[in-house]
Amino acid sequence: MPTGNTNYLASISFPDASTGYVAGEGGTILKTDNGGGPVGISETKNATNSLKLYPNPTSGNLTVETPEKGTLSVYDLNGVLLLQRELTEPTTLIDVHNLSAGVYLVKMVGVKGVQVVKFFKQ
Repeated sequence: MPTGNTNYLASISFPDASTGYVAGEGGTILKTDNGGGPVGISETKNATNSLKLYPNPTSGNLTVETPEKGTLSVYDLNGVLLLQRELTEPTTLIDVHNLSAGVYLVKMVGVKGVQVVKFFKQ
């Protein structure tokens, strides 16, 4: 992700799900307070968000509810696609046992638009 910094970044630490620090050469220290979400993707936080994830946080299975058919993708905070599935039912169970503990983004692309929601894996 663009940081506005040209120094090499070497270390990252997230003491909680929202706060994170990156350290690099030349004494560079960057901080995020939004979980480090990818630039250009924001979590939908209004009443029109019909994508629901629970339990959140989860340690194994994640239930996805959406009234719309479409493509669901799970990304890590580096923007790496980890899982992709076509959703054809209003409720779908996603197995996330194999993911490491951390923050992930779920992107749902349907006929009515794109929704992005965070979830936390314990």
